Amino acid sequence: MDKASQALAESLPDGIPDTLTAQAAYTFSATRHRPKADRLLKPPYINWVKPFERRWLEIYNIYNKVVKWFKVIRLVLHKPDVLLENVYNIDKTGVMLSMLNSVKVLVSKDDLRGYRGARVKRTIVTAVECISAAVFNPQTKQQANSRPRILIWDGFGTHETLNVIEFCFKNNIKLCCMLSYTSYKLQPCDVAAFGPLKAAYRDQVERMERGRVGTIGKQHFTYLYSPARERALTKRNILAA
Repeated sequence: MDKASQALAESLPDGIPDTLTAQAAYTFSATRHRPKADRLLKPPYINWVKPFERRWLEIYNIYNKVVKWFKVIRLVLHKPDVLLENVYNIDKTGVMLSMLNSVKVLVSKDDLRGYRGARVKRTIVTAVECISAAVFNPQTKQQANSRPRILIWDGFGTHETLNVIEFCFKNNIKLCCMLSYTSYKLQPCDVAAFGPLKAAYRDQVERMERGRVGTIGKQHFTYLYSPARERALTKRNILAA
């Protein structure tokens, strides 16, 4: 009898038949020496996902929500008074001033803010881009000719202020917010515009560093960003988005 079975047998109250004690010892001993599985006896069949979803309806399924979002936006865009030239997309991105690539910093799980002590310059400049057949400015109101303008954005909480909503309501601008945590896949600017933009900006930073510029600061940002923007935000990339 192993130690676990012996301890269990000793903890049983008086009057328990010896057969039960022996059976308990045998059962625990057999379980203890049972071989562990290292592979599935039967792999899941090809259509296992649908029955799984029916059994666990409470599981969060972002795919269905994305499909529903596209159905909603389709109804908006197919309204008779909505023209495609009045559909706009706005987004922002952060550009690190002097880092050519992303930087990984290892921190303890007990101190998630420990990265602040890392010797990495993390100055980020936010660039806001709005893309359409024309620049989104007060002139688009005249172009719309009293028709609604559709503005698609990621719906970040800090953007949805009362002033913004009131302004859009007064100027016949329809806000269409994307689902949370999906902009990296659904946001046109993120998918096909900001990637090439950041790559072009890194090339500009590298060229400046080859010119032996010691420190790249905010005063250099527009000088670096402008040619990168002209190189990346092309008609081809925008239409691809």
